[in-house]
Amino acid sequence: MSLVQHVLLYVLILACCISGYLSSAYSGWATRVWWLVDLPNWGSDNDALNILYSDIHSWTCYGLLGVTAVHIGNAVYHAFLNDGVVRRMIRL
Repeated sequence: MSLVQHVLLYVLILACCISGYLSSAYSGWATRVWWLVDLPNWGSDNDALNILYSDIHSWTCYGLLGVTAVHIGNAVYHAFLNDGVVRRMIRL
């Protein structure tokens, strides 16, 4: 189960980043990473695609929050069970 959660976490992180960039690319505004680096703006001003990628971005971010909450909940659960899972996670 933890393997599925880890894969979901990484897939959702990637999906959030890509859909956020695509939404920004089709918004007509420049995309800047941490106010330092300007990403190339290869998209045109297209409201329909901006809304589509913005919706995908929102839903993948909500999914990421949900999977993160479940993942943290499972870690706390195993901490209270004291079954050695947390010890393996932090390699003590």
